[in-house]
Amino acid sequence: MSQHDAWIDALTQGTQEFGASARKAAQHVGETNITKKAQDLVRLALFHEYERTPIRRDHIIKHIIGKEASRAFPIIFCQAQNILRTTFAFELVEARGRGTENPLLTQQEAALDERVGSKRRRTDETVRKASTSTHTYILRSTLPPDILKVMASDESGDPVLDWDTSEGELGTMGLLFVVLGIILVSGRQAPDTRIRACLAQVSLSIDRVMPMSLQPLEAGTSDHASRHTLDMFFQRAMRQGYLERVRAADTSQQTSALEWRWGPRSEVEMGEHAVASFMAELYGQIKSESSEPSVSILKRIERAAGTSLVG
Repeated sequence: MSQHDAWIDALTQGTQEFGASARKAAQHVGETNITKKAQDLVRLALFHEYERTPIRRDHIIKHIIGKEASRAFPIIFCQAQNILRTTFAFELVEARGRGTENPLLTQQEAALDERVGSKRRRTDETVRKASTSTHTYILRSTLPPDILKVMASDESGDPVLDWDTSEGELGTMGLLFVVLGIILVSGRQAPDTRIRACLAQVSLSIDRVMPMSLQPLEAGTSDHASRHTLDMFFQRAMRQGYLERVRAADTSQQTSALEWRWGPRSEVEMGEHAVASFMAELYGQIKSESSEPSVSILKRIERAAGTSLVG
C-alpha cells in the first residue's frame, strides 16, 4: 500500500486485503467513481431483495461497474458491503448453485470423515455435488435474533416490527417454515407425496385455493380467480430460491420420484436452527400439557435430520 491508494483502505475500512491488480484498477477509476459504483451496487442489491431474486456478479459488472473497471470489483463490492451493514443491517452472501450441496453440510461431512479416519461410502445416488463458487449473491439481515425479538415486542407500545401488517408475508412465511420443517425431519429431503400428505392434514391440497391468511400480497383480496393455490405457492417458493424440487431415482422400482429440498435462500436467510426452534415452539403450543423441554424436542429434530443442524 502506498499513500496514493491509502484512500482504498479508508473506503473499505481496512476489512480486506486486495491484490495489486485490484488496487491499480481502483486508482484508474478514481475514488469518486468507486464510491458511486458502490452506492449503485447497494441500490441494485436492495431492489433485487424486494423482488426476492439473487444478483449475479456478471450482472453487477455489466450494469453497475462496467468492463473497464471490472478488476476493481473486490474493492467496490467491499465498500458496498460496508454500506449495507452499517446503514441497512444487511449483507450480501454468496449462495450455492442449484443442485449442489449446502457448503455447511459439506464441511460437516468432511469433519466427520476426518474424525473416523476414512472416507465413508455414500449409498445415496442423489447426493448433490459439492458447491463451488457461483458468484451469485443474496441479501441477508445482520440483525441478531435477540434484537429482532425486542423490535417485534409490544411491551413498550407499538412494536417496531409489526408482523400483523407484514404486507401479506406472515401467512406464506409461516407455511414455508412448516414445509421446511417437514423436509428437515425427513432427512433433509422429502418425497413430494409426503409433503402433500402432511399438508392435506391441515386442509391444504395442491389445486385448491388457499385461505386468505396464506395469500401473498399480489394475490389480491376479492377476486377468487386470482388467488393462489398450493401449487402456485410452491412455484413461487422455487422461483425465489426457498425450495428445490429434484427428480430422485428409486433403485428398488427403477423409477424416479419428485423430492423437495431446501433452496439456497432458505439456507442463507433462515438456517436449520431457526426452523427447528420454530418447530419446537409450535410443538410446545400444541402440546401445552406436555412437560417435554424444548431442548429434548430439538434433539429429536436433529436425529431426524440425520446429522447436527447447520446454519
